[in-house]
Amino acid sequence: MLKKNKTLFFSKIFSSHFKNSIIMNLLNYQKTGIVFFFISLFFMPLTLEAQQDTVYYNISWKEAVKDSAAFFRPPVKKEGDLFRVEDYYISGQKQMSGLSKYEDKDFWVEKVSWYTEEGNLYQEGNYKSNRLDGEFITFLDGEKLVAIYENGFGKSGVQNNTRFSSDIYTEIKNDTIKEVVYDDDISGIRYENYSTLKSGRFLSKYYDKKGKKIGEIKTLKNGYLKGVEVYYYFEPMRVKQISYHPYEKLLGDTDYYANGQLRTWFQTDPEYKKTFFKEDGTELGSIIYELQNDYLKPITGTEVTFAYGYKKEDFNKVLSTRIYNNGQLEKEEQHYNDGKIKSITSYKDNIKVLQVSFDETGKELARMAYKNYYPFSGVEIRDGRKSTYKDGELIEEFKYYPDTNLIFSKKNTEEEIYYNKEGVVMGTLKVEYKNKYAKPLDGKRYEIGYNSEINNIETYKNRELIERTNFITKQVGKDSLVDFKNTSYYKDGSYSKYREIRYYSNGAKQSDITFEDYDKKLGKFYSDKGDLIGTYDYIKKDGKLYEFFDTSNEVRLVKEENNGVLQTSKRYDYGLDTSYGVINPVLIEEMDISCCAMSYDKYGEVIAKVNFKNKLPWKGVMYDAVSRIKYEINEGKRNGSYKKFNYNHEIILEEGQYVNDKKEGVFNGYNRLGKLQLTQTYKNDILEGESVNYDENGKETSSIIYKNGEPFEGTKILSVSYSRESAQEIYKKGILIKRISYDEQGRNVSTFKDGEIAETIAYYKDSDLKRLQYALNKNYVEGEVIRYDKKGKEQHRGIIKDYKLEFGTVYLSAYSLYDNRVAYIILKRKNDMVQLTLVGHKDETLFYVEENIEEGYGLKYIDRLNIYIDNLTPASLY
Repeated sequence: MLKKNKTLFFSKIFSSHFKNSIIMNLLNYQKTGIVFFFISLFFMPLTLEAQQDTVYYNISWKEAVKDSAAFFRPPVKKEGDLFRVEDYYISGQKQMSGLSKYEDKDFWVEKVSWYTEEGNLYQEGNYKSNRLDGEFITFLDGEKLVAIYENGFGKSGVQNNTRFSSDIYTEIKNDTIKEVVYDDDISGIRYENYSTLKSGRFLSKYYDKKGKKIGEIKTLKNGYLKGVEVYYYFEPMRVKQISYHPYEKLLGDTDYYANGQLRTWFQTDPEYKKTFFKEDGTELGSIIYELQNDYLKPITGTEVTFAYGYKKEDFNKVLSTRIYNNGQLEKEEQHYNDGKIKSITSYKDNIKVLQVSFDETGKELARMAYKNYYPFSGVEIRDGRKSTYKDGELIEEFKYYPDTNLIFSKKNTEEEIYYNKEGVVMGTLKVEYKNKYAKPLDGKRYEIGYNSEINNIETYKNRELIERTNFITKQVGKDSLVDFKNTSYYKDGSYSKYREIRYYSNGAKQSDITFEDYDKKLGKFYSDKGDLIGTYDYIKKDGKLYEFFDTSNEVRLVKEENNGVLQTSKRYDYGLDTSYGVINPVLIEEMDISCCAMSYDKYGEVIAKVNFKNKLPWKGVMYDAVSRIKYEINEGKRNGSYKKFNYNHEIILEEGQYVNDKKEGVFNGYNRLGKLQLTQTYKNDILEGESVNYDENGKETSSIIYKNGEPFEGTKILSVSYSRESAQEIYKKGILIKRISYDEQGRNVSTFKDGEIAETIAYYKDSDLKRLQYALNKNYVEGEVIRYDKKGKEQHRGIIKDYKLEFGTVYLSAYSLYDNRVAYIILKRKNDMVQLTLVGHKDETLFYVEENIEEGYGLKYIDRLNIYIDNLTPASLY
């Protein structure tokens, strides 16, 4: 019963807005491994009308009639300034209780609790502004677990949740996140992800139904995977696929049917081999492979290709079988859904020579002989087409609507004719057939869409494309698919678009925009009833402009301008419930220069208001919805507080003060948790005084004094990618003397002289032992390059003179080779002999060559390997 209740519970908290994305994430879940930090984002609000009566919900938390309901919500009760929201199982047992800021929307504050149908506490969280903050309580086998959240992000502790039918146990220890996805028994079938916030997943481990380890996969520094990766079925959890990555590439996999029966068995010993089975265990065939360049080449046997989809029946289907002999493809069979043969294709010397097609009773329908890879004589049935050729030339081709016998098009060497499903001609295209290609001349060409019957219509005149209409099918509502159309018009003799018309889903014109040299020129906008509602000159920036959400009927922005001067505007954002493609726009900004401007959050609350004078902002608070910046304005200038927010307007990222439109005093920068990261001091809009950097825990890490906007004394932190430590520059009396940076190998310390790098020492990762030491001249390596082993002993050195290796040994990076097997390059020179070695990740030699330098020719052959051994920069060194 508890398992059922957990599923019911999560049907609610994973609102429809997130369901589709979470399902996709589950399918790729082993790739990510970080859910703990974002769990609070899944507690999305239900949006209701002001509630007067009891509301009933079905299992998916959609409103329903009482007879089909799984849950119900009595009228919400006011409790001080907040509202008490309580949901119940249809049995009458309480399912949830919490305080919301709003009566008609779930916006959690303070404590919210969820219960099983037996009345036991299931989980409980403390909220601030609809984000988990403080203790988050869950349970595992009756044991209470506590995780600590801060501003919606997990900081420490452990928790156990249910997502759909699987349980997820997550724990943070130091900076490592361990996540276990399991099925009832945490020691049984499961997979474990290990990750950090900075580097993401670095290891995953996989277990079978007995809790025995199947394998593990590691993420390498280059981003590739190495090891064994496992995918699972769910409800119940069981192994679906075991993928093998021995060479940082997928080599092969073993697959299982949903009933546990082997579908594909992959072997590497004593030979590379795959064996294929039916769902009842009957062997379909097997094939032996040969490993070539880290890929498997079919040699001898029968190779089976199965359908792949999320539905069980798709996973069981055999699409084709291929028969090989001594590395040569001899025969290929395509199958119908029921397994019967659709076609047999014969090959000679790996070249197609004959295809015979059959109907579902086994009766021969057609046969085609091939010559030089192309159809030559006969009838070919393939990919929903039936084509007739004679002596290598097309005679006639029929294309059918998917999964029907209805003709979509009929083609020959002179024309293409297109039909609707009633058999009525939609359009005709005259063509010029030459070199097995039909060049359009005059008329219309149609394409079948994936969801829609027609995806694309192209119109040609005098051999040139003049018009193209696209149809995009989009889900708008749980069971509703609608088509959106747009048509582009092109100048004769070019693909230069001069006009584009977009349409509402009901077919009415939405916008009509003309172009000049690819730039928008004039736009006309219409209501879904066909009325003209606005005209806008993009060049003069004059008139009334409408912008719509992408592929939608809903307006995103409407504004009026007068010769570049904004007069009025209204901006909308996605609403709270955007399930199944529904947008539900909410007004977030409106402005009228004759009066005022107002900004709102997604719940309709005012977050900023400013009054205008002489058609300019004069006094109040301004908010820019695009940059998410809010500031006070007085007498037409920024005067007072300044703040920049995150996307949801929940966390301050920057704050400070302006005086007469200039930064003045201390400006603070914060991270995504709202923790102080940087303080800077301004005077008259220029950096002046001390700037201080802080770590994730608010501890000071560095400081620097600025004078007149320039670094003067101390350590300046440079912005770098989130996955690496921050680079630093050290100044003394206004002069840069040292830079400390980090890469995958470790720390690099560069000293400066007269503003240029004089010498760099690179250290081993997480060590104070030198790895590399070199000097620079105008950003190029010049002089001695010394490399040390991991004990600090000199390993080798090279002499760079006039941008070339004159003597000795240097190690080079392998980025120019675009071959992930190569870890680094060893370059040696003694007198006129140059030796070059490509080395793998296990320090094995992959390739070796040596060449004499000939006067006037240089390195004639090594240069052709795309390895740059002259003009070496720091990035060239390994």
